[in-house]
Amino acid sequence: MNESRRVLVEKVYAAIKDGSIVNDGKLPTEREMAALMTTSRTSMREALIVLETLGIIEVRGKQGLFVKDPGMGRLTQSLDLYATWPADVIPKVFQVRIMMESPAAGLAALNRTDADLAKMNECLAQFSRIFAAEGPEAGREGAHWNDIFHRIVIAASHNEVLIRMHEGLSSIIERAMESLNRNGLTTPRPQWPERILGEHEQIVRAIRERDEAGAREAMRKHLEISAANLEKLCQDRESALLGFPAG
Repeated sequence: MNESRRVLVEKVYAAIKDGSIVNDGKLPTEREMAALMTTSRTSMREALIVLETLGIIEVRGKQGLFVKDPGMGRLTQSLDLYATWPADVIPKVFQVRIMMESPAAGLAALNRTDADLAKMNECLAQFSRIFAAEGPEAGREGAHWNDIFHRIVIAASHNEVLIRMHEGLSSIIERAMESLNRNGLTTPRPQWPERILGEHEQIVRAIRERDEAGAREAMRKHLEISAANLEKLCQDRESALLGFPAG
């Protein structure tokens, strides 16, 4: 999530918390909130998607936007408890990612252009560069290029509805991965050639060869392995904090 979007999400969330934009559990319209926050409707729509995905607000058809379960401890499962996201949200995010990104990789294999492939190859080159580097920013850079890679695959599907839906999810993924990196919950450096580079190379290979089934499977496998590894890392970290041996 870029800085301006993050600031807007937190600004709207703060206004929900203090009740200044809430009337009997209901929020103003998207247009009205854009005016209140002095931003564009497009930016406001993106912020609302993030808040809806987090379970903070909900859309009730033609009734409008509402605070979801306002009695739940003033939305304690939200942005101000961001440090708890990896344990609570990551597994659910990856479930959605698998449902969305695996078929999307198949579509990318069918619809990709040479320009799409060039962008994917640039990501692979950046992964190789980061792997060879020893700098302190390697983890952050790896997460950054990983996010770009997955966005490129989605974009290569050339399905505007899918691209739009993935945008809101990507915002949460990016912030969660930043938290994981800050807390040391990322793939250990020695595993990078296989995990970060090798699995992404398999995805690109299938897309390049227009292998729809292969692309779907490579993406599904990559995300399932990522989810399992992150879950174990979170469990190990929690055990360590509690003084239990990692299992």
